[in-house]
Amino acid sequence: MKMHYSYVLIFLLLGNSIRGGEAFVAGIYGLGIAFGCAEALSLNTRHEIYGDRTVPTHVEGAVHSIASHFDMQQPVAIKEADSFFDVFSVFSNNDTLFLSKKVVNDLSQMSQDKIAIFNNLDVKSKKELLASLLMIGNQYDKKVLALSVVTPLAIWGLAWLAHYGAKKVDSSAKKNQAVQSICDFSEKLYNSFKAKALTSLLMLGAYIVYQRHCFNTQALALLK
Repeated sequence: MKMHYSYVLIFLLLGNSIRGGEAFVAGIYGLGIAFGCAEALSLNTRHEIYGDRTVPTHVEGAVHSIASHFDMQQPVAIKEADSFFDVFSVFSNNDTLFLSKKVVNDLSQMSQDKIAIFNNLDVKSKKELLASLLMIGNQYDKKVLALSVVTPLAIWGLAWLAHYGAKKVDSSAKKNQAVQSICDFSEKLYNSFKAKALTSLLMLGAYIVYQRHCFNTQALALLK
């Protein structure tokens, strides 16, 4: 799910120029949620999308040894990613770890010391491997999926409450400039689908960026 928000944002920005744009954007977002649920619930679905090639047994063993060495949760499955995703050395989706062909080859070096193999990886691959294992251990994808449902509901709910509260404000109180500004803002937020949707996506995007930054920082700290 985390990989699809940029596309939803693009559709949102284009939605105003399309007849029925609100329904169009909501439909795209709903499809994204459904897609995220399918990824979370089905190993086969995520393997069909990102790669289903089995890695050699000794490569699986190397990854499990690395996870154990750093006291991290073991991935449920380890697959070689399709070449389309080679921009990433290593990435995770829910509890599956995907390795690029280069990383699979690097980890295929025969050695009794699995950590020695890990040390032979380039810095980018080591960082992405540790960050991906951290994401699996922290159930990052499931949290993003849950927030992708909760955040829009919370924003729409707050907009309705603010609108309801603004209608209850006495006309005499609205003579205060600050109160009037708050009431005007509440009204605009309530009436603007784009503002609510953009706020939801930006909050969710901020969470994703922050969490990924935290995982990368932790991974770099482990490499020192």
